[in-house]
Amino acid sequence: MLKHHSPWHVDQTSGGVLEWKSPTGRTYIDRPPPQNTVTFTSADPVTAPF
Repeated sequence: MLKHHSPWHVDQTSGGVLEWKSPTGRTYIDRPPPQNTVTFTSADPVTAPF
């Protein structure tokens, strides 16, 4: 939320890489995940109702 409602600046470079520049001048690089990869996250154990 702060990145969109404060003086942050973003540029998209080749390959979908985002370069965020903070109001203090620091640069943060956000790279997309490799193509054709699957990311699993842990979920709360839930007992099926059947």
